[in-house]
Amino acid sequence: KTTPTELAYSMDVFSLGCVLIELFLNGERALDLGDLMEYRRQGDASNMPLSLKQKLDKIESSKMRAACRHMLSLDPSSRLSPVDYLDRLSASSSSSITHDARRNPKKPDVKISSHSSTLAPIPECFKTTLYPLLLRLRIEINSPDARIALIACKYGDVIKATVGLKDSWGVMYFSRLIGPTLQLLETSAKTDPSKKSKVGEKNCKPSGDPGFSLNEMLLETEELLRQIDSGFATRGENDNFPALDLSSSPKLLPLLDNIPLSPLNELGPQPATAQLSIVILLQVVFSSVRHVQRTSSKFVALKLMHRIALFSPDDVRLQRIVPFVTSLLQDPEPIIRASGIRVLASVLSTVTSFPPSDAQLFPQYVFKKVAHLITDPSLIVRVAFAENIALLAETSLRFLDVGHSVSLYETVIGRHNRDGNCQDIPKGEKTSQMCSSSSTTTMIKSSYDSDLSALHEVVLRWMIHITTDTSDHSSQSKQALLGGLPRLCNFFGAEYSFQILPQILAFLNDRKDWQLRAALCHNLPSVCVAVGRAATEQFVIPCIETALNDDVEQVVSEALKCLSMLISLSLLTRTSLLGTDLSSEKSSHNVPVRSRRRREGIVRKCAPLLLHQSYSVRFCA
Repeated sequence: KTTPTELAYSMDVFSLGCVLIELFLNGERALDLGDLMEYRRQGDASNMPLSLKQKLDKIESSKMRAACRHMLSLDPSSRLSPVDYLDRLSASSSSSITHDARRNPKKPDVKISSHSSTLAPIPECFKTTLYPLLLRLRIEINSPDARIALIACKYGDVIKATVGLKDSWGVMYFSRLIGPTLQLLETSAKTDPSKKSKVGEKNCKPSGDPGFSLNEMLLETEELLRQIDSGFATRGENDNFPALDLSSSPKLLPLLDNIPLSPLNELGPQPATAQLSIVILLQVVFSSVRHVQRTSSKFVALKLMHRIALFSPDDVRLQRIVPFVTSLLQDPEPIIRASGIRVLASVLSTVTSFPPSDAQLFPQYVFKKVAHLITDPSLIVRVAFAENIALLAETSLRFLDVGHSVSLYETVIGRHNRDGNCQDIPKGEKTSQMCSSSSTTTMIKSSYDSDLSALHEVVLRWMIHITTDTSDHSSQSKQALLGGLPRLCNFFGAEYSFQILPQILAFLNDRKDWQLRAALCHNLPSVCVAVGRAATEQFVIPCIETALNDDVEQVVSEALKCLSMLISLSLLTRTSLLGTDLSSEKSSHNVPVRSRRRREGIVRKCAPLLLHQSYSVRFCA
């Protein structure tokens, strides 16, 4: 018989029952001290306190209600082990589930009825996939760094079990990201059966494996990730889908955001409760990354958050992933801050629905948390921030539009309901109500304009800071900013696009970095679409003509491509292309050479480039 001083797992089972009741009742306490003492004095499990019975009846799932009642049995010996409860709460059979006395003859038969498989309160994936993983993390893996590595190794299995998606792309990405760690962890777990423990086993210790050194494994992984970081710091996350060659390509695969369109992924139906179970894996990543000692582990954790966010609901993205990633923007390591801003911008861009309270998320929270990155001492962080300014601006505009659209819709619906219920109201009162509704609509429009202006001012201030930066290596941030010009022009509109046009045209004066000049010519058409034909011919074309005389052939080629794009977009008139004809040969001699040059069309100015020494220039001409 169990003595009062001996600790047993049945004590934890009683506590588990109390916790489950609170979870299913949204935090309502299961037992207070008075109820607990009364329950103890009665000494009969059938005579539960009335308050406890009422709380149990509030649990909708009959299986969970029966399990919680059985967990709170006064006799510790009548309680089952956590594994037994897990088997019953995650069972998929439609018939009632009876405890087999032969399995544990010391315990009486226990019946936890189940009306259908869909009423199982715990999804099957928790028992088959998540629980074994959590058990390994609890018993075998003590280092937070090793836990992150193990989660990355098991990423594919968890996603397939919870979401119903065979994410082959993600599995390959994390396999290459972790490298030899994957084989070492999996080999050590499969070849050493003594490492698999059972719930309730006391004094569990990880078995020693002389061929498995966790520190050496992590050092090897960190060296691999250091090499990855050096080449990944200046790259974007949304690269195109490359040709797949697993045998010969040693490069790291980029994360692919468009999951359903990937030819390597297979979708399958999965219950909603199973899909929400992915939050458990996410919380394990959060708890582990707080205590990791190596930068490489934080890097892998960020990639896990980014990938898991693609399968998570919007409330999980906004209320769990976004705040945690935002906290990593203060990390002392530059690569973590750079990766953090990329992950933050990408996760926010995937949010499609949000409550009205989050409509001001960007001006009140996100922009304030990322503003310090524009003056970060590390170059890779400043480049990463410049890369994602456009995506953040575009997402903030979408949040603003959706938030004010919902407010306007609610106003219109409210007015319609009032109009339908006020047919018997006197004419004067109707007129006052119409004026009140009109003023409400005007206030919403005014509020939208002021909020949009505030967003424009913040982003414009960031752009001016980057474009006017004259420090060393500032051209890399400027090139990163130019890559998002289409989104920025869509965000600013025509009015603000006129303000940014002089800032970016000044990049042609940077004679030290030809790549910046080439990037400007490559991205100029998006700005020209925003400012219109007149501004293009007056301000942009003279700058492009200057680029046609550049010393670097790549800049000349990009300038020619820019002109071709402007022609295809119908942003150049016939006069600017062909020039103006002089009245007569005689009068042409009286026209100054400089004026005659101005009247030449773009076609005539580009004609000599057909004989350029560079093949690329001749091809573009």
